[in-house]
Amino acid sequence: MKPSACAFALLLALVGCGKKSEPPAGDQPPSGQPSAPPPSDRAPLPPVAAIEKALPPVDKLPGVELVGEPIKQAADFPKERWVKTVLFDGKTPYIGFTYVDQSKGNSIKGEQIDGLSPAQIKERLHAAFPSSTMQPIPEGHPITPLTPEEIAEYGLPAEPAWLAHYK
Repeated sequence: MKPSACAFALLLALVGCGKKSEPPAGDQPPSGQPSAPPPSDRAPLPPVAAIEKALPPVDKLPGVELVGEPIKQAADFPKERWVKTVLFDGKTPYIGFTYVDQSKGNSIKGEQIDGLSPAQIKERLHAAFPSSTMQPIPEGHPITPLTPEEIAEYGLPAEPAWLAHYK
């Protein structure tokens, strides 16, 4: 190719790169209607704002429909206490600390103690985070608060450190 032909081809390529292309005929608005402004001319989207405030209970939020029967929670559930109970199977002994989970209701976090020595029970109850949780505790589930002697035997704190996660 001659030098002048190369320069001419280069000039055409550069001019072609800067040219706006027309949208295909199917993408144009019907005659008489204004076309949408190009993206750079559109108004910016409003900012997203996070608002920290107490929301109403879920059943009072518009557009929320609760389905099913509500869980009956015992009004006399011993909150924030060390207790003995049985798992939901009705026979496996369990020791744990009671608390109220905001989404699941009355709960007990602790350990199964079936076949364990007092030393093993003490070791498990002093774990940084218990291995299991019973929730929600239905009304009428058998629960017995630990006696002061049992609390002393296991060296249990008045309130376990993990409870702060639920407050």
